[in-house]
Amino acid sequence: MPDALTALAAESGPWDVVVVGGGVAGTAAAIMLGRAARVLVLEAGDYSGWRIGESLPPDARPLLSDLGVLPRFLSCDHLPCHGSSSAWGSDRPGFNDFLYNPNGHGWHLDRVRFERFLAREATQAGATVVTGTRLVAARSSASGLEIDVRAQDGEPLTLDTVLAVDATGVGAALARALGAERIGDGALLCRSALLASDAISDTADSLTRIEARPDGWWYLAQLPGARRIAAFFTDPDLAPDIRTEPGWRARLDRTRHLAPRVGEAAASPVRSHAVPLGHLAPSGGARWLAVGDAAFSCDPILSQGLYAALLSGTRAAKRISAALAEGRCLTLAPDEAARDYAAARTRTRALYAVEQRWPEAPFWQRRQASATVDNAVPTVGERVIQSSMNIRKSSAITDI
Repeated sequence: MPDALTALAAESGPWDVVVVGGGVAGTAAAIMLGRAARVLVLEAGDYSGWRIGESLPPDARPLLSDLGVLPRFLSCDHLPCHGSSSAWGSDRPGFNDFLYNPNGHGWHLDRVRFERFLAREATQAGATVVTGTRLVAARSSASGLEIDVRAQDGEPLTLDTVLAVDATGVGAALARALGAERIGDGALLCRSALLASDAISDTADSLTRIEARPDGWWYLAQLPGARRIAAFFTDPDLAPDIRTEPGWRARLDRTRHLAPRVGEAAASPVRSHAVPLGHLAPSGGARWLAVGDAAFSCDPILSQGLYAALLSGTRAAKRISAALAEGRCLTLAPDEAARDYAAARTRTRALYAVEQRWPEAPFWQRRQASATVDNAVPTVGERVIQSSMNIRKSSAITDI
């Protein structure tokens, strides 16, 4: 808030770390760093509203434990997610449950509540979190970086820091201000809405449900508070009717497996946003590094967004802690994000190659023209999806 930002002007000496962006990746880094360093988190928003992205796999449990927040997270009343069901490559759904996962079940989150929780934990760990603050400029200095920020319509304030973290998402605002370049690889269009859900289904449907269609794919998930989210992903030049609310609803009603579960439930206004794919080059320097989507963003079919954000935030914090302790600059491979993105893209192509029902449809033609099914090892987050997409499906499994 403006008053809080003004108070920062009175702080003496540089910050050890300034984290630009207070989302999942940024606050995860701040929680770990705040216990031993002077850390400032600058968040442009105010942790209100609604954001897409709400599935957290079981493998996030060790990360939350490593951050020291697991017991309090478990008390936040997020809904359990016991697996996924995917009609992908076949009209008959495949299933993947978490029954044998050593980390237990996953979660369908209230995303805003989750981000508020992490910001609160960062504050309790010792970091300072300031909302309503945007980056204006950044540049190198003799001792680190100078970062110009502005709160709402106020005057810019210059902050000095030894090291910085770019957690601003695909915009990579800090990195680009310091000369990095975003290497784009196209984008998906996502159209999503919240659907009303009765009290029974609020606890009964604990699976993430995915269904491929000729022009793209849908997912449906139950959320806390008797709500569901339904989202359709396609290419921006396809399915023009999806851009209207009646068109979006008509397509949802034509799905084979999701429509019966949705019925005539009332929907919120349909939201539209781009899902850029690509990576940052470079993804870090001597005094800064990028985390989460700022470093690289991959196709949401991998279902690893929130998990990857937690993982990259904690890994960045460990790297920064070591640099601060040794009084040195950061060291990382210049092509680190490019390498990680290339691996994710290979796995994405393998997943899309499974779907062969619409060989003439442009959406699938584009993906299968470059699809290469190889022996890439699935990521932890990807296993939530891959094992349910009929790749290894028992013929004895039926719908539930």
